[in-house]
Amino acid sequence: MNPKEPLLTPKQVAKIIGISEYSIARYRKLGIGPKYLRFGEKLIRYRKEDVEEWLNRFNDEL
Repeated sequence: MNPKEPLLTPKQVAKIIGISEYSIARYRKLGIGPKYLRFGEKLIRYRKEDVEEWLNRFNDEL
């Protein structure tokens, strides 16, 4: 992990994956989305590498 690489917002991740922000929130709740970081009660962020790893795993299953 590159500590200088900025973390992604749920909106950015939804755009990368090609789904709605609602869907990415639902994936989080169901535990089926990419790994994420929670800061406090409401602030959610993603590491780019975790999103890419999740996408690769998902594509391998298809």
